[in-house]
Amino acid sequence: MEHQEQPFTPEQVDEQVEQRFSDLHTPEAQFHSEMQQVTRQIREEHDRSLQRVEQRLMKYARTHAEYAAAKPEKQPASPRTLKQGRSRFMEKKQTSTFARRVTTLVAAFVMVLLVGSLLVVLNLSRQATGTGSKVTPTATATPVKTYSSAQRLCQFADNNNTAGNGPPEPTFDWSANGQLAVTYGNLEIVDGATCAQKLHRDNHGINALWSPDHTRLLSIYTSPQILDASTGKVLATYARTIYGTASGGGGGYMVPDESVWSTDGTQIISLIAGPPHHWTIQTWSASTGRLINTPLTQNGDLGFMSLSPHGTHVAISTGKDIEIWNIATKTLVSHLPASIDDQHYFSRAWSPDETMLALGTADSNHVNIWSVSDGKQIASFADKNIGSLAWSPDGKYLAESNTMIHLWDVRAQKAVATFGDDQWIANLAWSQDGSKIASSAVKQGDFTKNTVSVWKLS
Repeated sequence: MEHQEQPFTPEQVDEQVEQRFSDLHTPEAQFHSEMQQVTRQIREEHDRSLQRVEQRLMKYARTHAEYAAAKPEKQPASPRTLKQGRSRFMEKKQTSTFARRVTTLVAAFVMVLLVGSLLVVLNLSRQATGTGSKVTPTATATPVKTYSSAQRLCQFADNNNTAGNGPPEPTFDWSANGQLAVTYGNLEIVDGATCAQKLHRDNHGINALWSPDHTRLLSIYTSPQILDASTGKVLATYARTIYGTASGGGGGYMVPDESVWSTDGTQIISLIAGPPHHWTIQTWSASTGRLINTPLTQNGDLGFMSLSPHGTHVAISTGKDIEIWNIATKTLVSHLPASIDDQHYFSRAWSPDETMLALGTADSNHVNIWSVSDGKQIASFADKNIGSLAWSPDGKYLAESNTMIHLWDVRAQKAVATFGDDQWIANLAWSQDGSKIASSAVKQGDFTKNTVSVWKLS
């Protein structure tokens, strides 16, 4: 059989695919690894098909040769017969050559289609995962959830036993498996559907955040600690950093004001108001409590401050505006033209993908949503005496409270549902599956009584 060089060999395809993958980042690695595996399987099936065709042709050739050898000898042919035989042989040879060429062209055409389709998919995937997108597309289309009402699933009382020393309002955090951590001078872990108590601990009541694997809690009280979520046992305690010296005066401990889990659950990222006239970002080990590094420190006193959910960004008020910093790159990303200081009550909520920041103040009677990347205002909602804010997991809705709970469609900028007991709502939290909202109702002026409700959305 004649050999003709194909325009795309398996080696050349591998080389082109590897070149396409060389500049991609780790968040897309799994998707592109699967694409490469699918392409490899298609190529192997194509190679096996060509080998089967070649084997069958060789089989027919051997069968024809054996048949010709078994035929009895014929009398010498006349010159005219020989001439006719040569003509038929040339015709068969030309037909066979033409068939081989057609087969090769078909194979090459198939390879071109495969490579072209692969390159188109790669280009689309790179565009879909570009850093400029405000909402990260998913591999499969997910129906957008709509809400119009809510019903209470369960309710329980959680009173503040450390009045005067404890937090002025409760805090919530949902685990991925539907458990709710509530802090209000104490720590309560309850079943998110029945409010049945699973764990109680006193004096762990400023904040508690679930680890990504929902087996541990980052508990913040006098000093951050890592707790076993099933037993409440302390697994690690934050090793506080000392600044200055006692003899020289002005020394003290750098205690985190806010902390969040890293995405892999191995580290804690903390925001610290200190040393004096500085703010600092520290990273410490979730298993030992020891300091790992200090990726960022800047001049300035902290009024408003907030870490994004995964510790990628930090928002800092300068008194004139709000600066958004990228912690890993140590760069100032944007300025939000919003004036918030420690003299004004405010509420804030980062969108789950960290691309938007919602801010509300009681005296402005507005909730404004800002783009983190460029500092532009995306949406604004008008309401009175804004209490708490919470995003839906898909970033489509924002829950906002005062004496009732309002669900806002961010894109349409309209309220789609209102519910509650006509009591002051101090805090909200949206479950990770998007089906429930937890609310905390306290009596204004009485920071000892607290009632937690879990609402089923529909």
